[in-house]
Amino acid sequence: MSPEAVAEFLKQRANQSWDELDNDPVDEDAEEALRGRSSPLINLSLARYARHIQTLRQIFQDSQPCGALRLAVLSNTALSESVFNSLPVGLFHEREQVAGEQTAAWLADAPREELRALFENPKIDDGFLSDLLERSKPWDAVPDEVLLTIVAILGRNERMWTPREDFIDGFSHTKYHAVFNSAWKLAENVEPSERWARALYNLYERLEPHAFSIDEPLRLADRWRPEPSNSKLAEKEVKDNSRGFLSDYQVVRRGLAKLALRGNPSLLPRLLASDDPSFRAAAYADGRLTPKQLLAAYEREGRLVFDQAVRNRNPWLWRTAAGREALGKVAQGKYSEDWSWPLYKNIWANMAKEHPDWFKD
Repeated sequence: MSPEAVAEFLKQRANQSWDELDNDPVDEDAEEALRGRSSPLINLSLARYARHIQTLRQIFQDSQPCGALRLAVLSNTALSESVFNSLPVGLFHEREQVAGEQTAAWLADAPREELRALFENPKIDDGFLSDLLERSKPWDAVPDEVLLTIVAILGRNERMWTPREDFIDGFSHTKYHAVFNSAWKLAENVEPSERWARALYNLYERLEPHAFSIDEPLRLADRWRPEPSNSKLAEKEVKDNSRGFLSDYQVVRRGLAKLALRGNPSLLPRLLASDDPSFRAAAYADGRLTPKQLLAAYEREGRLVFDQAVRNRNPWLWRTAAGREALGKVAQGKYSEDWSWPLYKNIWANMAKEHPDWFKD
């Protein structure tokens, strides 16, 4: 086959599930033979679409830092789901302990481009990601600055806001959702500084609210407040809130309030009556509000309600005709802008594609 035909074949093969490839003619030896052709196009296609970690390990180790091949390997989403095919640890050594130590050393000095390729990859290994966020050995050797960068990058990874609906087995299901728990645990384990608030802002904007080891998220949220002496930041928060925006600290608190609300929906009245805009924002974004509650809240504080309920897509309101009608009234209300109604209609169209069952009525 020509290099172009091989590249197209590997791309098509990558779109097949592992179950569909029981009789896959391209095993580890075949991938290695393709690599032996020394074709730049075939090598790039293998880096992006190979299904065996041994192939990717050789390409990764033989490639230049930040080169196209390395970035393609780190972005590979075709790798088979197996404990022997873990990304990125499997790229460094066959022995797990040695591979872990070498991966930690690589992370400490990895260029940002390589970190982005890896941590924006939704197929990154669950066990690795959970242990890294919890700073288990050997990941405690990764510097705080690097971990902060990684956490900010993870905010762009769709894996962090996608619950696993398919139930293959209890172990893999638990392992997948443990990543969410480890991400929320960061609010307990890192310093509540402005820099960490900014990194967690990126992550907690959409992080799936699932954490089995945080007992009192609302109490934990109190940890994420700026110093009372920082009057400049306090003034900026008030001004931003009036325009519908939340500060970095407030987004962290909103995330923890959403976590609390998801675990205990009866907290909704308490959050709606809170003096903290971030707690009210959590109620608008993820609370099971009635249309009457939504419209009353909009009359009180305008843009904050629009941004949280409409733009952040409150799932309980968007899933019913009555809820969508109330959201439409918010989009056309007295605090609306010229772009509010077109944005609402655009979100409506996207939600109808993503959740057709909600729009049957």
